[in-house]
Amino acid sequence: MRNRPVSNRRPGLPSGAVLTSILALTFLALPRVDAADRLTLPNGEVLLGSLVAETDDAYLFHSDSFGDLKVLKAVQPLLERDANATAAPQEHQPGWAAATPAPVPPPPVAKSEPPPPPKKEKGYWERSVEAGYSFQARGEDLQSQSTYLRAEITRKSGENSLQLYGKYLFGEQNDQNNANMLEAGFRIRQGLVEVVQFRNDFSYSYDRLKELSNQFENIAGITVRLIDSSAFKLRVGPGFAVQYAEPKLGENGFKYLGDVSEEFQWILTQDVTFSQSASYLYDPKNWNDYRLRLFSTLSCKLVGNASINLRYEYEYEALRPVAEGRSDHRVYTTLGYKF
Repeated sequence: MRNRPVSNRRPGLPSGAVLTSILALTFLALPRVDAADRLTLPNGEVLLGSLVAETDDAYLFHSDSFGDLKVLKAVQPLLERDANATAAPQEHQPGWAAATPAPVPPPPVAKSEPPPPPKKEKGYWERSVEAGYSFQARGEDLQSQSTYLRAEITRKSGENSLQLYGKYLFGEQNDQNNANMLEAGFRIRQGLVEVVQFRNDFSYSYDRLKELSNQFENIAGITVRLIDSSAFKLRVGPGFAVQYAEPKLGENGFKYLGDVSEEFQWILTQDVTFSQSASYLYDPKNWNDYRLRLFSTLSCKLVGNASINLRYEYEYEALRPVAEGRSDHRVYTTLGYKF
């Protein structure tokens, strides 16, 4: 008998040709994957899949990785269709519903409500003291230096105010008294109508060097606002004055005088203010009997509530018997404090 050749192939395993045939059949049996649509998002991410449906405001896209997605056209995605695809996407697919934009609510109707009443400015107190030196020139012969003290307390509310004040001037030179004057009083400012303000100034004073023992004076009137800006304020108006004086020389008793007054303020900066007031008092029966007064103050804030002040006062009384004593100039340099 012939001996058969021994085969190394293990029983039960297919040969190489058979194995190749099986792999080919398996490949042919797998489902074919067509080329996918591409949807590029604004952040650069690319989705591969197929466009299922398209509405006016969104793409309904099936992603191979993330499943069904809805991508709004408002974000401006870039859609690239498969060049081999011929069928248009269906308008609706099971599980999808066309998005209906929410109705836009009508704009709210503005209610015609009356404007709120203007807020009233709350009143407050302001107190100040000043101390310094004064230079005084009375006529052409008398010139003197003296000390000066002034105190004020004011209640303010908007343009309305009530002020109590007092000032004292005293000086000596070569053991001789060269200044001794006191004045105290109160001032009222009260708004009447939009631009008209009531004013009342009452004062008591004496001046030992003028030999004026007692003088009471009350001036009442109105002022009209002519300028009212952030930098300038000006008021002018007429008034009526009652004066009682006890001079050593001249007429004693009461006098009734007409008055024209002016009040001006200039706000140079937040810390620097110039204020000035003037008054012209006259006797309607004798125009030669008049009094002219001018008061000016330049105030500059230093630190905190402290300030330095420069004041100038001028008074002229036409009927004083001594001509040299009719005019009076005073310049004050003071340090002040408000609290």
